[in-house]
Amino acid sequence: MDEFTTRLLAAVNKSRQGVLQGISLAGFLQLMKSEKWSGEVKVIAKSGKGHLMIRNGRLVGAGNGELTGHAAWLAMAAWEEIAVETQTMQIPPSSPGRAKPSPDLALNTHSSKNGSGGAGNIDFLHLSLQNKKIVLNLKKISLALGAMRDILSASLLMTDIFLSENGRSLAGWNSHPLACSSFAAITKTLKSSLLLSGFPPLEDYYLLDLDADQLLFIIITDDLQWGFLLRGAKQRLGLLFNIVLPRALAALSGSIAVKSTA
Repeated sequence: MDEFTTRLLAAVNKSRQGVLQGISLAGFLQLMKSEKWSGEVKVIAKSGKGHLMIRNGRLVGAGNGELTGHAAWLAMAAWEEIAVETQTMQIPPSSPGRAKPSPDLALNTHSSKNGSGGAGNIDFLHLSLQNKKIVLNLKKISLALGAMRDILSASLLMTDIFLSENGRSLAGWNSHPLACSSFAAITKTLKSSLLLSGFPPLEDYYLLDLDADQLLFIIITDDLQWGFLLRGAKQRLGLLFNIVLPRALAALSGSIAVKSTA
């Protein structure tokens, strides 16, 4: 994953244009934010084409057909299976289609259909996945994330809440979108392997004991997963199982509504 990220960032920082695939739009913006990258991005998807303007890692403008600014971003944020074409350039202070930058793209790169999300503050994400419609309350997710950061304090190295279906990161701190995609796939493989082996099914979590006194804690629900990378937590398993696990499961269940379309 680190090698892929390195190649991705190297391609983005080339002066010539390059087309990148295999990453969500939210994940791409998170990487650009960490690199404080500036330039123009053309976004290509089955749903259409658009462009974004980024300055020092912050989204400052968007265009999608006749839509500009925040309205254009809302339409593009729900696109999946995208390709992005990047071109490094200096963006002038007042660009057409300027959108108010969000204070944290990791928490605000999603579409709302209730009209209550102001510029840069989007409360709901509507998705259609595998014969069901999902509505995610991103405000509740971000509040739960903040509460968990307070509980885990200095032990927490990074955390992400992501979709079980495709690993799309919805909210995080020190986010790693590529890791989210990988662990969504690992969870699917683990569930399938247990089933084929005749073992009892995986329930609410799995825990990986890593080198350098680190733990990876993945909490699972049907549609959402919550991953934590922790340092110095091997002597605090009681905290993980008695406080973090039940609160995280309650937060994930309370922030999602699912309706079958079959």
